[in-house]
Amino acid sequence: MVNRRSLTITLETVTPLFLGGADPRGAPELRAPAFRGALRYWLRALVGAAGEQTMRKYEEYLFGVGGDEGAASAVSSRLSPPPNLSQQSYTELTKGRKGTGYIWFAARSTKNEQERHAIMPTSFTLTLAARRSKEPERDLEQAAAALWLLTRLGGIGARGRRFAGGVQAANVQPDYNSESIVSRLLLRATSPQEFADDIAKGIQAARRIFAIQQLANPAPDQFDVLHPDRCGIFVLDRSFDSWQDAVEKIGQTYQSFRALRQPDYSVVKTAMTSGRGLQGTVERAAFGLPIPFFYRSLGNRTATLQAEEGQGNNISKIDRRASPLWMRAVKLSNGKYAVVFTWFKSQFLPENAELLLTERNKPDLHGRQLPNDQLIQVFLMGRDPQKNSSLSNVKFSVLEVSLK
Repeated sequence: MVNRRSLTITLETVTPLFLGGADPRGAPELRAPAFRGALRYWLRALVGAAGEQTMRKYEEYLFGVGGDEGAASAVSSRLSPPPNLSQQSYTELTKGRKGTGYIWFAARSTKNEQERHAIMPTSFTLTLAARRSKEPERDLEQAAAALWLLTRLGGIGARGRRFAGGVQAANVQPDYNSESIVSRLLLRATSPQEFADDIAKGIQAARRIFAIQQLANPAPDQFDVLHPDRCGIFVLDRSFDSWQDAVEKIGQTYQSFRALRQPDYSVVKTAMTSGRGLQGTVERAAFGLPIPFFYRSLGNRTATLQAEEGQGNNISKIDRRASPLWMRAVKLSNGKYAVVFTWFKSQFLPENAELLLTERNKPDLHGRQLPNDQLIQVFLMGRDPQKNSSLSNVKFSVLEVSLK
């Protein structure tokens, strides 16, 4: 077998990519650090299922260590973007598309910030190199396993967990043998069922590359891991004609499911009017923080739900808790689009954390009842008696991917 020290992949953006440079809301640009960070995340998710110590070892070796104990990475990455990137603003992308506007709402303009612009579907090359490695083919295979997961389940940039920034492999050089994870980078599935099978088999192949023969017991819960006890992957049993159609249809369903939902609406409103704190849980927080609240009935008052941890003088605000639910659209080999949901069931917040409701010129309010993940379960697989707006309620079904 030829000794290869680099791997060049032509990637295409399947959905718009909200990725800024020094100014996050300035002109979007393709940046290698963002891709490198995404590869780290998916490597941790894959190898972390075998335990944190194993995960740290591979992450530090393949992608390096910063700080005082810094070490060079075994695999480097380089992007070669096209000279002129087509872009559209949030307003242009969401015109006449309320579901898309809702799901990408964080890209809208605010009183203090201009709206984001996104890189529209385009092609570019990513080169992975193992110049200093003693086993370059093995190291490239392991890096490619993280890339494989990114191209199936993840997204790059802002709203990457909500369909934006999806990338897929369009070409791979050089060709690898059929046993290689690199050979799996090109998606050949033509239906949701074939795509679900592709994910299951690909994860098994990726584990073999890292010689993972047994998953951790108990499963780690401090970070996101592809472990059957801590993750669920679900492929929507329906394909769409375009990524726009996929994002809009799921966005409409997601908006209906969340809007004016009880008990959240009343718990927050009562806290704002009484000033006594949150007397109950805010179930939607399970999908991530922060959550903005707006009450026209209170004279257009607004508040933001976040969290904080610590006690006494050692309290720190938790501005953001990333959503445990990834939503991704992929382009099948027949030109149709499939949707996959990846639900990581890691610890929601630190044990000493509590919810924090802030409103301008008002005292901070707190809530000790943290949400469980039942609402995510209902959205993906259950029936919604309150609003009839889960996936099942709107006649969508899902195919569960085996992680064993």
